[in-house]
Amino acid sequence: MERLSHSAAIQDDRIAALRQEADERNDMQEYLMQAQSEIEGLRQAIESRDEEIERLRMAATANEAPPSLDDEMLSSLRQTHALELSAAQSRIRSLESAIFDAEARAHELQKQVTMLEDQRPAVFTPSPVPSRPSSRGAACHLRAPASLSRISLLRRGISGK
Repeated sequence: MERLSHSAAIQDDRIAALRQEADERNDMQEYLMQAQSEIEGLRQAIESRDEEIERLRMAATANEAPPSLDDEMLSSLRQTHALELSAAQSRIRSLESAIFDAEARAHELQKQVTMLEDQRPAVFTPSPVPSRPSSRGAACHLRAPASLSRISLLRRGISGK
């Protein structure tokens, strides 16, 4: 009895596995059929496109045909490029003008700086640069004029006379 139960269980497992395999095959066949119908639809679309391309080629080569789409597109592209070129040239001119104005302003400011430098009194007079650095701070080689040193002495409470 056990043997029969065991053999029935094995056969049930085999039947279940075969049913699952049959279901998978059915699913695969459905997928293949869908794929084939999609492929056929795509082939028809390609064929209609090829026919349209051939028809357009024949229309383009015919002498009495109206201006072709290629001629219109080429003309449109030329117009677009001409507009872009014009806009670029205009931008270049405006940038050149801005550069010229900036250089003129820089020149005017340089003239003002030179004029102001000529007008200012010499507050600091250069002292000779020592050949060796001094221990008092070699970074400062400028001497204050006598009037500034008197002011600093008065601030300290020492008479400059």
